[in-house]
Amino acid sequence: MENNKLSNSVIILANGEFPNHPIPFKLLEETQLIICCDGAVDKLLKLDKTPDFIIGDMDSISRVTKEMFENKIIEINRQTDNDLSKAIKWSVENGVKEITILGATGIREDHTLGNLSLIQNLKYRIKIQIVTNFGIFTLVQNNQTFESFVGQQVSIIADNPTIKITSRNLKYPLNDTKLKHLHLGTLNESISDNFAIEISQGNILVFQSFIDCD
Repeated sequence: MENNKLSNSVIILANGEFPNHPIPFKLLEETQLIICCDGAVDKLLKLDKTPDFIIGDMDSISRVTKEMFENKIIEINRQTDNDLSKAIKWSVENGVKEITILGATGIREDHTLGNLSLIQNLKYRIKIQIVTNFGIFTLVQNNQTFESFVGQQVSIIADNPTIKITSRNLKYPLNDTKLKHLHLGTLNESISDNFAIEISQGNILVFQSFIDCD
């Protein structure tokens, strides 16, 4: 295991919709370390990029690719976790402090919902984001201020209805508000070059659209 290659931050490429928006694509191009979830490696190879590690149960990777990267495979056959969960856990156990996830949405809506729920319920105290072709989901574990722009679409997703949420610089303000249903925090909007979120406990997700999203 080449653990000396691990850095504080990594890209995890899941096997969903491949990055094609300039922002996630640039992240993929410029990162120093890529961890692929199982079959995502076959998509990565089309960019003439190679993974540093491949993590999963190896049920969706091609035989040729598996043989090619045999020394980079970390096979984990724990069926209670999906491949993304395995990659996150392995990264944290090896000292990673910041994770950016690409390819976690799209293709299958059930996988998208599962991955968002997975991130929201993480107990690790690390910086973690899901970057899609439309925007960024950020895991919020403490009070946080976000860079933004006027008119940016913002959604707040809380699956724990006991969390009190307060916002600043959003069009529809929250003041110790409990979101009893997932949809109640969606379709908000930034009114400044930054906005802030305060939470009473637990974790929530904040989604910010890219500037070219309607």
